[in-house]
Amino acid sequence: MSKRKKPRDDKTDAGTRISLNAVKKMLRDCVYKNAILTLSPAPAPGQAQWDIEKADNGDLILGTDPSHTFLFWAKLIRLISENDHIGLILRSFTERIHQPSGLPINELRGFLLKRDGNSVSLYPSFVFMLKAWD
Repeated sequence: MSKRKKPRDDKTDAGTRISLNAVKKMLRDCVYKNAILTLSPAPAPGQAQWDIEKADNGDLILGTDPSHTFLFWAKLIRLISENDHIGLILRSFTERIHQPSGLPINELRGFLLKRDGNSVSLYPSFVFMLKAWD
């Protein structure tokens, strides 16, 4: 006789608990050379956009100056501690060009960072809902 499976709890199964270093690695893996990252805290109003450039050594420079990178991570930590969750929208510029417009083709990714006590969980977001706004 087999055991019954426990009912699935989507609140915990849908997200993956991560560290801040994992967020850094995820961003580093998703950025080719340049990108724009939008942070949307909830329930607080407002958004913040950050330019991202990948240095030759693979490190990310967030903001318009290398000294802004530290400010970004400090702001993200503060937003996580003050809000229930934070939406991240990452627009990564590829080397491919859209022929009719001559503009670079972007990859659009969406993530949700949710505070779970003293840890943070990462949830993939429904990016297809964002395409009309970008």
